[in-house]
Amino acid sequence: MIRPGATNVIDLSYPIQPTGMSLHPVYPPIIITPDVPSREGILTFPATVDKETGYPVNGFYSRVIHQMMEGHGTHVEGSSHGFGELGRNIDDYPLSRYIGPLAVLNVVEQTRANPDYEITVEDILSWEARNGTIPQGAAVVLHSGRGGYWGIDQAYFGKDERGRDHYPGFGVESATLLVGERGISMLGTDLPTVDSPGQKGRMKTARPFASTPVRDVVQRPPNDVIILEYLANLEKVPESGALVIAAPVNLADGAQGMARVLAVLPTLVTRRT
Repeated sequence: MIRPGATNVIDLSYPIQPTGMSLHPVYPPIIITPDVPSREGILTFPATVDKETGYPVNGFYSRVIHQMMEGHGTHVEGSSHGFGELGRNIDDYPLSRYIGPLAVLNVVEQTRANPDYEITVEDILSWEARNGTIPQGAAVVLHSGRGGYWGIDQAYFGKDERGRDHYPGFGVESATLLVGERGISMLGTDLPTVDSPGQKGRMKTARPFASTPVRDVVQRPPNDVIILEYLANLEKVPESGALVIAAPVNLADGAQGMARVLAVLPTLVTRRT
């Protein structure tokens, strides 16, 4: 049970805001304005406040968010993101698929030595030797340590002198193990994609923009594994024992959806009052 004041709930999401976010070039910057179009013209908010009661006297409190795409910031991807009408939209999944045991694969040291590192089967077996077999329905996430550079694109994306991105991801063999033998529900990362940018360079055939060998394993129907991207604060979560809740905003027919991803730690700690 989560009690008021509990400190065992960790926010794995970044705030949505106009500045300070790391954005892939295909995503426009977010613009937030206080001007709300209505049938009566443009209403400017926040409303005027009555200083005695604190109530708004000519409207309500709201803002307009422009240029927000489904995948801005921390978000969830359904399999339709990579496979269109063959896959599932985020509102097609049962809610139980967005909740599960959290397994964190820490590759911070490997990433420092090799920014294009790909998680191997050996990495998974080593994790299981310490924590037991990854349970069915789990969310397995990659922790690169790059979250400390959020909003600093050069470092976060690992851009080289030619502007190419370098960051770690899951390898095809490790993804195959997780999907085929462990039956995971979600695959996640604290980076833009669960597959490293180098995978596109190794593809021998033309594929759609959102498709790579790892996604072919993870998202191709009927696997339909949910993908979590741009996760935050993974350094605050143990490698095993936590529960993740990753429900996206309920967009009808959404291939992706922004999400407030929460990790519930196994130990309950309450703040002193």
